[in-house]
Amino acid sequence: LKQIMTVMLKTSVEDYRHCEDIEVKDDIQRNLAFIIIALRLLEPSIKLPDMGGATDLSNEEMKNIESGFKTRSVIFDREENFQALAPSGLFEISEKLSNFYRCAQWISRMDFPLTDVTVDTETGSGNLFRRSVLLCRALARAVVDGKPASEMWQRLVSVWELFATSSIRHRQKT
Repeated sequence: LKQIMTVMLKTSVEDYRHCEDIEVKDDIQRNLAFIIIALRLLEPSIKLPDMGGATDLSNEEMKNIESGFKTRSVIFDREENFQALAPSGLFEISEKLSNFYRCAQWISRMDFPLTDVTVDTETGSGNLFRRSVLLCRALARAVVDGKPASEMWQRLVSVWELFATSSIRHRQKT
């Protein structure tokens, strides 16, 4: 997961540098903050280069995450229950599993709407459809160990689904 997020960060930075449209740049910046947070949740001691506004947004959002309360997300511009990022069950037995859980829960916060006509750079919500397309683009362009990152992503999703299914069955038995 760290490798995937790292190469997505790199491809998003490239997109940002080549973009000339202010609204698209804002959407990419928010996606960069989203990815930075994923990496910081996965590996709290990670050292990332300062990415200006994206780093500032991620620092603000990390304060929300650390509070563990329901509050307005600075990245998504909507109410988020940050308590949902707290690991439970199997994911509490080690720091590595806890970090993975928090990261996976964070990643699942991104909506992937099929359409979205909102364009509100001033309040920070931007265009959610475009933001999701830009994240998919970053994943599609990313390469890990000479292979498309999307293949590794699909394997992670399959494993995550097994955990979720196992967890549901366990709760039903108890």
